[in-house]
Amino acid sequence: MGQVYSAFDPELDRRVAIKLLSRSVDSPQGRDRLHAEGRAMAKLTHPNVVAVYDVGSRGDQVFVAMEHIEGQTLRQWLQTDERSWRDALEVFSQAGAGLAAAHAVGIVHQDFKPSNVMLATDGSVRVVDFGLAALGGDAVTATAPGATVAGTPGYIAPERLRGRPPDARADQYSFCVALERALEGRGRHAEGSRPSAPSRVPLWLRQALQRGSATEPEDRFESMEELLTVISLDRRRRLRRRLSLAALGAALLVGWGTLQEVADRREPCTGASSKLATAWNSENRSAIRSAFVATGLPFADEVSDRVIAAAERYAGDWQEAYTEACRATHVLGEQSERVLDLRMDCLSDRLRELRSLATLFVSADRELVSNAAEAMTRLTSLDACADVGEMARRSPLPADPAARDVLETARADVAEHWSRIVSGQRVEASALDAAAETGRALDYPPLESEALLLAAGLQEDPGAAEDYLHRALRAAVAADSRRLEARVYSALVHNAGFLQSRFDDARRYGRLAEAALASVGVGRLEIEARLLVSLGNCVYQEGHAPEAKELYLRAKAITDKIRGPEDPRHANLYSNLAMLQGLEPEEQERALSYLERALRIQEAAFGPHNPNLGPSLINLASFHASRGEYEEAAALAERCLAIQESFFESDHRDMTFPLLLRGQTLIAADRAPEAEPPLRRALPLARSGFGEQSYFVALVHLALVESLTWQGRLEEAGQQLGLARSIYEASLEPRQPSFFLDLQLQAGRLNMARQKYLEAIRELELAVQIGPADLAQSRDAWQLRIALGEAHAELGNSAQACSYLEGAIGEIRPGVDLHLAARARFALAREIAVDHPDRALQLALAARQDVDTGDGVQTLALRRELEEWLSRSIVEDGS
Repeated sequence: MGQVYSAFDPELDRRVAIKLLSRSVDSPQGRDRLHAEGRAMAKLTHPNVVAVYDVGSRGDQVFVAMEHIEGQTLRQWLQTDERSWRDALEVFSQAGAGLAAAHAVGIVHQDFKPSNVMLATDGSVRVVDFGLAALGGDAVTATAPGATVAGTPGYIAPERLRGRPPDARADQYSFCVALERALEGRGRHAEGSRPSAPSRVPLWLRQALQRGSATEPEDRFESMEELLTVISLDRRRRLRRRLSLAALGAALLVGWGTLQEVADRREPCTGASSKLATAWNSENRSAIRSAFVATGLPFADEVSDRVIAAAERYAGDWQEAYTEACRATHVLGEQSERVLDLRMDCLSDRLRELRSLATLFVSADRELVSNAAEAMTRLTSLDACADVGEMARRSPLPADPAARDVLETARADVAEHWSRIVSGQRVEASALDAAAETGRALDYPPLESEALLLAAGLQEDPGAAEDYLHRALRAAVAADSRRLEARVYSALVHNAGFLQSRFDDARRYGRLAEAALASVGVGRLEIEARLLVSLGNCVYQEGHAPEAKELYLRAKAITDKIRGPEDPRHANLYSNLAMLQGLEPEEQERALSYLERALRIQEAAFGPHNPNLGPSLINLASFHASRGEYEEAAALAERCLAIQESFFESDHRDMTFPLLLRGQTLIAADRAPEAEPPLRRALPLARSGFGEQSYFVALVHLALVESLTWQGRLEEAGQQLGLARSIYEASLEPRQPSFFLDLQLQAGRLNMARQKYLEAIRELELAVQIGPADLAQSRDAWQLRIALGEAHAELGNSAQACSYLEGAIGEIRPGVDLHLAARARFALAREIAVDHPDRALQLALAARQDVDTGDGVQTLALRRELEEWLSRSIVEDGS
């Protein structure tokens, strides 16, 4: 808004602060308004409001002279250390008292946020910059919806964005949002969109802040004074003391029997245990353990321990949430019966999920046991049931008892289907269609939206899934549920962007998801983290790796806070981050740490022998192979294969991955003939499990091209290349840029083996020209340059050959891919031997050293060729 200067007032003999308003936000109306507000502020004397001494003009520039405060802003105070919720509440309550005092004389702040609150060195708290935000636009009268609104994004009350004039309740909204952020710990980061308070903050405080930040002003407290009364720590302490003294007095006067009667009246919320027992009890705990052990899996005991511990934690949290919701109405009197009913209905939904999983686990088979620990992480957060704003919009249950019974049955069915889906079990979409139809017939859109959202995830065709998602979105809007809207939009991001390469649509859905999340209170961070990952996946597919990395890191920061850094759901995120690291040593080490961490947290969550470790083992093995660390890669591939073979039938589709990895690792280790058997075994598994045109089938074909080419079986290699290319052109382009690079590389190598060097150059240069920029420094790109150098050398194009080979040699990393490094050095040595014999000899000797050990097919052939060339060169040189 301008610049602030420290100044000295000689007439009053005191230091003051002078704020010069920026001309970019100045206007005649703004100057008049500021003068009026300045005069009102000058009359306001309150210990929590900065004192304004004078408002005036210097030429056409407005200035405000005010109290000089030595100290720091509230934002800075929040950033310097972790603050307890009590400390934060004490400071904010003083700032709130300042707002209330201003409201009493008709002044609305319009831009309340932590950076507009000062904490003086003497411990006092003052709100500053009253009314200054109005200079950015016409914030006193109504504005057209969509017009520029003064204030800070994330703190502006929704009604102002809709064009309504602000009143004191707009400040109340900003205050509650700012306090929520502080309690969440987000005050330690840049100001932006609002999160919700975490579970460690008392429920009564979270409920008050949710009411104060309700979307509609009418749903908030009548005034700041009422809000401050509700959140007052002193009031809470006095209430607890009165209750304690009353109980003690009753005991002294009337004895234990009457005391028990008083306690029962004072603490009526004791029904959580009996309700919880319908879903989780000692009987199903014992039955689950027995069912798991009966599968004979070596990790069954470990998984049952983890599942039972997770269920116990969730059950305990549920019981606490139930009791808190009840006490808020029947003990503390802070919540209406209607809100209590809505929260209890939400908690009933969560209990159905726990009950459905427990019931499913009692009859577990081998595959279910392997997925059980991960399924427990998919239980919906209980925080959503404390989101008073969302609860207030929750659709009412049918009034007719018979209709309500039908609805309860359908909701139980959806919970059962959900439990099967998250446990990796097969579910027919028709069953969810029926539940959605029940929700529609009973005019209960939340059920319809939930069922359609689940059904969308079962569709193999992205177009069919998108149709389900749009129907789910319409139902979510009808339900007036921002939480459901955000979840559906997040799914649309994945569907449109990642699955269909419609990146503009994906970004639009992302913006709509963020807008919906702005109105979601407690529990919004879980949805936000999933959205960020989906957006990251899309922009990576679009070819924007730096942006993807930023989105993944934002998601990681959220999930580290709400789940802890060792949550098994982090594994995919860590793998994604590893994929985006560059080739610099420190980035490579960071990538390795991400992949090792992904594997470690999954081992801790699922046990060391669980087949769900497969993706992490494969990613880590692939990383080691990319660095030429083939022994490490082979060991991980063998471990993965052993785990999968001990669990799956030999024809299970998940066997595709370790077999493919085994073949790729053998090829990279210069053992191409040994790679063919596991690749031949993987091909029918990939076809039957993922479809003839799937990415995984194409990967197996491409690996076979390389294996057969090095074996000299060029006709068979050409057939495999044609199959891989047809899949790419039919279903993968342009969503797999790295596959395109590898496809062109194998095509070039095959043509070189056929001695068709012009065709080889055309294939290889096509990859160089249109390959994605973020893959320019990859191992495949390095191999491309070597192959292009060799092809040009065969055609006598010395300048081009040297250019490519010099570039490849400049990227050689010590000890990595020695055979490829030797090929590059030897090819350049032969090319420059006539004009630069000394350097050519040095290059050839270095290449000979690279292949001094090893017994691979290419290594032995290259070693013989090098020895012959060196012998001739030394004889000719006479040395």
